[in-house]
Amino acid sequence: VTVVGSAVLAVMAVLLLVGSWNAWNPIVRRYDIEIAKPGGGRKELRIAAASDLHLGTMVGKRHLSRLTERVASLAPDLILLPGDVLDDSIEPFVRENMAEVMSGLRAPLGVYAVLGNHEYIGGHIAEYVERMRAIGIDVLLDRVVELEDGLYVAGRKDHAVESFTNEGRLTVDALLESSNVDRSKPIILMDHQPHQLGAAAEAGVDLMLSGHTHRGQMMPNHLITRRLFELDWGYLRKGVMHAIVSSGFGSWGPPLRIGSRSELLDIRVTFQG
Repeated sequence: VTVVGSAVLAVMAVLLLVGSWNAWNPIVRRYDIEIAKPGGGRKELRIAAASDLHLGTMVGKRHLSRLTERVASLAPDLILLPGDVLDDSIEPFVRENMAEVMSGLRAPLGVYAVLGNHEYIGGHIAEYVERMRAIGIDVLLDRVVELEDGLYVAGRKDHAVESFTNEGRLTVDALLESSNVDRSKPIILMDHQPHQLGAAAEAGVDLMLSGHTHRGQMMPNHLITRRLFELDWGYLRKGVMHAIVSSGFGSWGPPLRIGSRSELLDIRVTFQG
């Protein structure tokens, strides 16, 4: 019994060490994609994307500094944050002045974010949006911006808006229509939860970025996320649209990952139009 117990403890210790390493040591994962549209004045676009930071009591300024440093090393043209920047409450973000560290995220074409379900769970949406705007990060709530190089970044409200507020959200097609988007130009969409990929592709989106799933974070949860989503992690070509779902940069709950890895996305787009 003692031998068996010791073996179990040893296995648990190894799992905890591996899980902690996977959570606190993000990998940079690169995707090279082509979009068959003209990219305005550029042939290439480098995007750094980090979803699911879950900044709060567990994930704080130290891990956030890892993000700003690694993003800077990539020298991206554009930085995108596809939701769940906060882990519910905004209080730790404010108390620890995490905005000071996050203000280090800089890119020539700007920094854009969308809300995830955890921002809606925590509430204080208006305060969060204003604090992000103050450090140069534009949170897109069913809104589209046209960048200087003739391409669009669209951001949807998260699916959770329908559960936690009295608001609804626009369909992808309605969002692009209401913003008079020229669909002959490249369209990048951020939608935190990877629902309705087909609808986004049919609307003319060229690149859809999501997070939310954490790739299950702790195996065998990935078996569940695979059944819930058409794409729960990684890359999928849907018609002409490229869909990418990140496992996230931070962690929800205990900072442990078994069978998944914290990641920062390095997306390199080539325009062929």
